[in-house]
Amino acid sequence: MGIRYRVSVIGNRALRMCHPGEGRDPQPRSNWGEILTFVRMTSKSPVPNNRYPTPDTRHPFPNPFSYFCNMNLRKPIPEFFIRPRNTVVQIIFTALFAYAFILIYRPFGSQEWFEVNQGQFAFYAGFVVVLGMLVVIISRVIMSQIRKRRTITIAGYALMIALEVLAMTGFYMMIEKVFLKDDRFWFEVYYTAIENTSLILLIPYLISLLYFAWQDKKQNFDQLLSQKEHGDKPTFIPFADENGEVRITLNLADLLYIEANENYVLIHYVESGKSERFLLRNSMKGVEGQLALFPVVRCHRSYLVNTLRIKFAKKDKSGLIIQLNAPTSVQLPVSTTFKDKIINALAT
Repeated sequence: MGIRYRVSVIGNRALRMCHPGEGRDPQPRSNWGEILTFVRMTSKSPVPNNRYPTPDTRHPFPNPFSYFCNMNLRKPIPEFFIRPRNTVVQIIFTALFAYAFILIYRPFGSQEWFEVNQGQFAFYAGFVVVLGMLVVIISRVIMSQIRKRRTITIAGYALMIALEVLAMTGFYMMIEKVFLKDDRFWFEVYYTAIENTSLILLIPYLISLLYFAWQDKKQNFDQLLSQKEHGDKPTFIPFADENGEVRITLNLADLLYIEANENYVLIHYVESGKSERFLLRNSMKGVEGQLALFPVVRCHRSYLVNTLRIKFAKKDKSGLIIQLNAPTSVQLPVSTTFKDKIINALAT
């Protein structure tokens, strides 16, 4: 009842301020500053938190950025985004886009860099693009090294792109201020540089990532059509992390083996005729429990192997060795503890 009375009082007073002559106050007071001041003053009184049980009742108008705020930035980036081949394609496409962008749009005041003809300007623009792409190449080399040790998340990938933009912005600012002696205020140069650098990088990045996503979906669709034509019914294996969230799902026929890597496991599989791997945060024991219904058994304390991929087994001086049917030569050791399990799997 108290809340309704407060809202009614605020509404009546605000109405009289906006429309003089209505209500009890005959004096015109159309000053919006008084309305805002009055609302701020009346909103300072403490209200118990239990009056507003949910965020929706406290904020009736939805925040347009709530979707991005609630995005799980720790989720791994899709594998095809950071695949080495796709990374090379992305760098080449970005370089070509940047070169065309500079020739057509002439950012950073590049039309005033040199008193040269069109052909010479194209050469100097290409030289600047090559130097700028060195920043991207160094960034991707660092990312590939990180990828070998841990999972690249959405937040990590976004941070990498942001650092690339900032690094290239600093690079172009150095060209403007040091080499070209630009007498503009540094903030104006920085604003122009970061605006154009964002266009040069983010547009080709977005186009290439959309293309990679389409290519991956098309490949999966073609694979499903091929399996339908041949009457195959593939078995898919979902791999979950230590929190129970599925990170990757693989066709059993594509799985090679799983390798222990400290607090993670490396899942080795075949994709497009090449050996790939996926880093999953889980223990070997946890993954082994997920694979109880599949023909994937432990051959060593550090390895789980897909028995459907075993090509042959042989014995040498170090013990039993199994050779896998993989794009590259893969041999796994078989410890004495799991020797009988492997032999029984091969017999069936």
